[in-house]
Amino acid sequence: MITKIYLCSENDLILTDLKNEFESVDNISIENISITDFAKSKKFNLIVYYFIVLAEKFNIKSTKFESQIVNTNNEFGLVKYIVCGPNFTNVNIDGMKIDYYVFMLNEMVKKILEASKDINEDLNVGFHIDILFKDSSIEYFQYKDLIKNCIQQLQTAP
Repeated sequence: MITKIYLCSENDLILTDLKNEFESVDNISIENISITDFAKSKKFNLIVYYFIVLAEKFNIKSTKFESQIVNTNNEFGLVKYIVCGPNFTNVNIDGMKIDYYVFMLNEMVKKILEASKDINEDLNVGFHIDILFKDSSIEYFQYKDLIKNCIQQLQTAP
């Protein structure tokens, strides 16, 4: 069960926008946290982290179009669960351009929803916007509605 969602950034513009958008929502917390501290924070037990290299440290092989959940068992001081994104960039599939961010976030949310059913513990989910959007506030603002949609999906999870 998802009990809390943390939206994190180090970017003041993004933090201000997140606060304006989500501050009054009960189970959402806005956090100014560095990328370095994010994966080891004690606030979350599941984070969204799209660097597949991290997953490979735990013998998870990257797949081109599927997110994966890594159980770190808190090894290296990491949070217990990490959702790693699919391993591709903008590509054409059967002549149709796939938008990386749309696909990536939807895949990751799908994995988090699966985890909320399979993992028998309360999940505090952390998203670091600077990781997801390569520290680009331009990309964040372009995909802001997608983020809102993903958060709404997670809030309605059983």
